[in-house]
Amino acid sequence: MQPGEFTILFNGLIIMNIENPVKKNRRCQLPLHPLNNIYEPPKRIDIQSLAADQGLFRMSYGFDLSPLVESIKEAGLLNPPLVYSDENGKMDVVSGYRRILALKEIGCTAVPCVVLPSTMPGNKCMLLNFYDNIATRTLNPVEKAMACRRLSSLFPRPEVLTRFMPALGLPSHESTLGLYNAIDTEFDDEMKHALASGRMPVKAAGELLKFPE
Repeated sequence: MQPGEFTILFNGLIIMNIENPVKKNRRCQLPLHPLNNIYEPPKRIDIQSLAADQGLFRMSYGFDLSPLVESIKEAGLLNPPLVYSDENGKMDVVSGYRRILALKEIGCTAVPCVVLPSTMPGNKCMLLNFYDNIATRTLNPVEKAMACRRLSSLFPRPEVLTRFMPALGLPSHESTLGLYNAIDTEFDDEMKHALASGRMPVKAAGELLKFPE
């Protein structure tokens, strides 16, 4: 393996050597931002040690895992999940929750993960997951609600309104942010599934929230 490359492992097998653009080409024109300073070789992590709950940064809900399972079976794991270790040594997933679920379904016992520095603040971990998600797929209304509430807990409200809501395809309105935060905190799973599947329009969800329980 040449300098500036790292190895992607799938179920214990080398499937691909990936060029590391930061280490191989010092003139690589990446923005000078702290989030770019995470290019480290993936480490094999016991899949059972990874938190299986929602976690602090998860924004996945109501998804069909089968296409991802088939993709990994055919092409391997092309994008390692990002994880970090908490003070108790438990590995929390920052980005790649669905990939880990797919690997569990396939029967993998270890996952190649990029382990983030334990000193990385929560808001930067959230940015990694947020941009990883919106760059690769369209979030359903429940996932947008999860993103809004998590961003609201880590960033000033004006920044959520002006920076993140447009990135989610939402208007920068206080009422819209309040609606999506309420969807995440007040709706039960039955209602969330109806929203995520498109059986319930977001407008109808807003009307339901006006009525007391």
